[in-house]
Amino acid sequence: MPLSDQRRSGRRLQCATGAVVAVNTAAKADHFVDGNRLYDLCWPNSKSSSFCGDHVLSVADALMVGRVGHWTACVPHRVTDDQVVYVTTPFLKAHPARRGDWARELVAEALAEAFPCR
Repeated sequence: MPLSDQRRSGRRLQCATGAVVAVNTAAKADHFVDGNRLYDLCWPNSKSSSFCGDHVLSVADALMVGRVGHWTACVPHRVTDDQVVYVTTPFLKAHPARRGDWARELVAEALAEAFPCR
């Protein structure tokens, strides 16, 4: 495995446990981050586009060690962080009626569809 892949995998594994705690602990506060807000933040020119990436990657990290809601995903190690983040915006765009749902649930569903466990 190339060093960059090892670093990314190591970083994801290191963050995964913390991400599960953060995602689950933030569940009560997460209702403030719905799909509409995340959709707005995920555009490249958004002043808070880094929040989008951080939010999506924290959900992806949590999915590496378990479920988010009732969703599971198996993101291959060869997939970059940018590719993981990119999955979210088209999903949110395709489901405008559901953007009022919690962002973490929508991200988990988008990742589950893009990277199903086999």
